[in-house]
Amino acid sequence: NFIYHILKSGAEEPDCLDEVLLSSDSQRAFFKKIISETGQGTQYTFVDKENSHLVAACNAIIADPGSEFVEQSKEIARLFLGQHSAGQTADGVLIVARVTLMSGLERQSLVALIKLDYSTVLRQQRDAEQNTRVRLEEIIEALSEQTAAVQKKALIQMGENFAWDVLAVERKK
Repeated sequence: NFIYHILKSGAEEPDCLDEVLLSSDSQRAFFKKIISETGQGTQYTFVDKENSHLVAACNAIIADPGSEFVEQSKEIARLFLGQHSAGQTADGVLIVARVTLMSGLERQSLVALIKLDYSTVLRQQRDAEQNTRVRLEEIIEALSEQTAAVQKKALIQMGENFAWDVLAVERKK
């Protein structure tokens, strides 16, 4: 399961999507790499698991990804934006993914969160009549497969298999 929701720093609500399709193997490889690198993150535990809306949303995703994934990912995006309002985060997307890994002989599901900042990119367009002439266009809300665009990333586990609840990495300023 993989989806993202659009975050704007001045907005009260995220722009929630219902589906995101990855269209190439290189896109899949990029996100797998980012998620696997999160395993080297700082370990955290939830202070108040029983009352955490994030824990509840992640539990629902793990318990029933088929029917809960999209709606709970939207709730996670709302929670994230609420915690990072007033210009505390750059415009971009919050990716929510359910991933599995082997822990001993068991497969365990985790929730991955990745905050990816928009990057401004330039696109060249050749003139149809004079192909030695190009026009540059700015694409402002572009997603980049550059690791520098990753602002934050986290892996959240709901079980008791590890000493941590969250592994997290934040980009250095």
